[in-house]
Amino acid sequence: TGSPARSKAARGESLGAALVTAVKLFAHPKIRLLLPISLVAYAAVMSVQALWGGPYLHDVHGLGLEERSYVLFGMAIVTLLAPIGWGWLGTRIGPRDTVFVGAGLTVAFTAAFALLPRVGLVPAAALVIGFGVTAGYGIMLPATARLFLPESLSARAMTVTNIATIGGVSLWHVITGYIIGAFPPADGLIPEEAFRAMFAVFAVFAFAAGIVYWRIGPLPAVPPEEDAALASALPRN
Repeated sequence: TGSPARSKAARGESLGAALVTAVKLFAHPKIRLLLPISLVAYAAVMSVQALWGGPYLHDVHGLGLEERSYVLFGMAIVTLLAPIGWGWLGTRIGPRDTVFVGAGLTVAFTAAFALLPRVGLVPAAALVIGFGVTAGYGIMLPATARLFLPESLSARAMTVTNIATIGGVSLWHVITGYIIGAFPPADGLIPEEAFRAMFAVFAVFAFAAGIVYWRIGPLPAVPPEEDAALASALPRN
């Protein structure tokens, strides 16, 4: 529950002070290395699940509404169950390596969409459903962030990574809209090249974000007792 002094300090912290702390957390050397992968870890799969999967299956592969719903429902089931697997993997190889595996799978799936010759309907549906497995490795990012900050900031450490994760979904919805919109429709349909370009951008960004994340180095076993860079941002008695 925390010490009385900490509880008193938390109650006395102003909104402005809380915002200053959040800004400093975003600028923290280790947290900065988490942000790029946070922006894409959940956003890539959700851009397909919630936005472009339906148009891709219809405009490129000619699936009707009912058939598209089956494929996207399958993807939704995989997306729902994937975090269980990522959590299990995290207990085996650690959060750092788990995130790196997830980033690698994101690159692999999006690169497959972008680079493979025009695939048939069954392989395309399998790729869409299988892509759902990349959902969930981002759950390791808040747990990673809190290891670099004092216990008193653990909740906010997890919050800033969650902000980046959810913000990434909104950001990529806008970015992918511009990418798809750059290709004129053909007979009222989005051309396959537009989707290839979108997936290629995801693959490049996920690859670069994975490299940035790898620079975070080995994770500490326990959080530090204090952080000099954030000392001025902590609430005081």
